[in-house]
Amino acid sequence: IYWLGTERGIAKYDPKLHSFITVKPNYPFTLLSANTILEDKEHEFWVGNYVGIGTMDAATGVYNNYSNILGLKDKPVFSSLLDKDGSLWFGSVSTLLHVFKKKEHNGQSDLRLEKIPIPVTGQISITALTFDQTGILWVGTKGGGLLRYDPVLQSFNIYNGLATEQNPVSFNIIKCLYAVSSDSLLIGTEGK
Repeated sequence: IYWLGTERGIAKYDPKLHSFITVKPNYPFTLLSANTILEDKEHEFWVGNYVGIGTMDAATGVYNNYSNILGLKDKPVFSSLLDKDGSLWFGSVSTLLHVFKKKEHNGQSDLRLEKIPIPVTGQISITALTFDQTGILWVGTKGGGLLRYDPVLQSFNIYNGLATEQNPVSFNIIKCLYAVSSDSLLIGTEGK
């Protein structure tokens, strides 16, 4: 099964049936669009959209909106990434969101949120996230270029503007990122 986030909500593709099925959410307003979908280690589907973050039960379509609980009311989310420790990263407007889940004794999840502002001026959307093999988080933005974030040192490097030998990013709108190895990163831009 393949899951797709679309401007019209969530769809799943069944390759055996060669068909798409639209997931009918129980809480429809929040799933009218889905900018990003992520499956965590407990097989919960996390959805980022124009009004925040929530989880969706794949079988029933029941949606739990965590935006208010996490203090993200009406904060759009454009990208997501699962960390090897099971925590979740989301890209919003000018802010990285790091969500930690901890299972309580009653089976409920206790959620903690760390908000990390990016060092770029203006309302910049975070459109792509990937980790390289050394644990560096690479952040693609719409208008702010490429950022390198070291979670241990909590520090950023910014790569944007004109291409030079030290700065290979020639355009500041990053569409996608993929870390091939510890020293190789594929960058998709909306370039000229």
